[in-house]
Amino acid sequence: MYLEKGEWQKTFDAVRQASSLQPGYPETLRMQARLLSATGNFVPAAVLWKQLGSGKIDFQPNDHRDEAKAAIETGDLPLADEQMRWLRGKGDDTAADRILAARLAERRGDRAGATSFALSALGAKDTSERDRIAASVLVLMNAVQADQRHQAWSALDAIGQKKEASGLEALNYLAAQEVTLLKGDSTLDSATPIDPELLAQRLESHPLAKVSDRLHAVDLRLALRPSQRALLLDDATRRFSKGSRDELTALCLWLIGEQEAARVLSVLPNEKAAETKVLSVCRVEALSALGRWSEVESELDSPHSDLKMEEITSQLYLVRCAFKLRKKAALQVRWERAFDLAAGDAAKLLLVGGEAEHDSSPEIAEKAYRGAIKAQPQDRRAYDALLRLVARNGAGAAYETLAAMAKQWPNDPNILNSELYAGLLTARLAPEAARAQAEQLVRQAPADSSCRATLALSFLKLGQPKAALAAFGNVDDDLKKGHARTSTAIVHAAVLSANGQEKEARTEAARISLAGLAPEERALIAPLLPPGA
Repeated sequence: MYLEKGEWQKTFDAVRQASSLQPGYPETLRMQARLLSATGNFVPAAVLWKQLGSGKIDFQPNDHRDEAKAAIETGDLPLADEQMRWLRGKGDDTAADRILAARLAERRGDRAGATSFALSALGAKDTSERDRIAASVLVLMNAVQADQRHQAWSALDAIGQKKEASGLEALNYLAAQEVTLLKGDSTLDSATPIDPELLAQRLESHPLAKVSDRLHAVDLRLALRPSQRALLLDDATRRFSKGSRDELTALCLWLIGEQEAARVLSVLPNEKAAETKVLSVCRVEALSALGRWSEVESELDSPHSDLKMEEITSQLYLVRCAFKLRKKAALQVRWERAFDLAAGDAAKLLLVGGEAEHDSSPEIAEKAYRGAIKAQPQDRRAYDALLRLVARNGAGAAYETLAAMAKQWPNDPNILNSELYAGLLTARLAPEAARAQAEQLVRQAPADSSCRATLALSFLKLGQPKAALAAFGNVDDDLKKGHARTSTAIVHAAVLSANGQEKEARTEAARISLAGLAPEERALIAPLLPPGA
C-alpha cells in the first residue's frame, strides 16, 4: 500500500477516490482511519477506529497498531492496552510494536519502561529507518543514563549519513535539538555528539534537501554564531528570494519566524504576494508585525484588493486592525462578522478564540472556544484552549472544565488526574473520595509522579502528612532534572514542610516559577516563599 511506502500524494488520491465512489463503505473508512493516524489527526482517527471496531471489518495487525496509536494520543489508555495485548500476543513482536509499547509507557510517566522498549526496538534487526528514528527520539526523551542517550545520538547520526528521506529526517531532528541546546532551551541532558557546523553542511548538501531544510541549516548557524546574524540573514535572503514560488514561500515563512518582517516586505511586493494565499498572509503578517495597521486595513477592506486569503483570516486581521487603531464601533462589527463566518466550524472558531486571546478579550475567546466544543465535542483542542483560558481565573474555573473533559474522555489518566488535583485544591471533592480515585490512577501508572502528587495532596488534605510523603515514592530524579510538572513540585514542597523538612521544602519552593500559578497553588507554598515573593 502507498501508505507503508510513505507515498503521501498517492495515498491521498486513493482515499479521495474511494471516498467519492464508496462513502461509508467499511474499507473506505479503514483507509481514511489509517491516513488520519499516519498524518497525526488522532481525534478523528480514534472516532473512525471505534466505528470499525464494532465488527465492521476484520482488523489486520496494522489496524491494531494504528488504533493503539490513536488511543495513546487521545488518552484512551485502556483501549491502547487492549490493542497492545493483541499485538504482543500474536507471537511475532515487531519493532513497531515495541515503539508503541514505549509510547504507552511514556504516556503513563514510566520513563524507565519507555526507555527499555525503545532500546529494544532500536536494537532489533527488523527495525525500519523511520522506526529507528522514532525509537531514538523516545530514548532521548526518557533515558536517564548517558550511555543510553549516546546510543540514540549515534543511531540518528548513522541514519543521517544516508541519502534517502530517512537520512534527511534524522538530520532535521539533530539540527533542531542542536539549536535548542545552543540556545539553552533544551530539556535534554547532553549535547549531540556531532559538530554543529558539520551538521549544517550535511543538511544543506543532502540530495533531497529543500529550501526549508537548507533554512534549518541557517537556523543552526544562527544559534552557533549569533554575532553574525545580519550576515547570515542577508545571505539566506539573497540565495532563496529569486527562486521558485515554493522557495520564496519557504523563505518568507522562515523570515516571519525569525521576526524579520522588514526583510519579508523587501522580497514580497504586493503583486507577488497576490499569487497565493500563503504569500498573501505572509505580506499582511509582516505589515502587522511592523505596526502598519492602516495599510493592512486599507488593503484588506478594499474591494479591489488582489490579495488571496480565506475570508475568516482576512476578517481576523481586520479585527486586529480595529483593536490596534482603537476603533471601538468597528471592532464590535468585525467580531460579529468573524463569528458569522466561523459559525458551526470548530477549526474557524478556534482561530477566532486565538485572536481574541491575542487581543486580550477573554470573554470573546471563551465564547469562541465553547462554540467550537459545541460544534465538535470530540475535538480535544477546543477543550484544551478553554482550559488554558479559564485556568487564569483559578483552579475552581479549571475544575469545571476538567470535569466536563473527564465525561468526554473518561479513560484519559491525565484529565482524570488534573480533575482530582483541581478538585482537591478547591475543596470541590471530598479528600477521601479523591484519595480512592488517585490510588487507582497510581496503580495504573505507578511511575507517573503527577498522579503520585495528587494522591499525596489527598493525604495532606486528610491530615496524614506521613502518608502523603510515602505516596511520592522516589521522584527526586524527576524533580531535580526538571522533568516533573510544576504541580508535582508544589505538592512535594508542601508535603516536605508538613513533615518538618523545612529546609528541603524551602529549597524545593525556590525552584518553582511563580508565574501562572493558580491562587490555590500559591497558597500551598506561601509559607515557604521569601517575603514579597
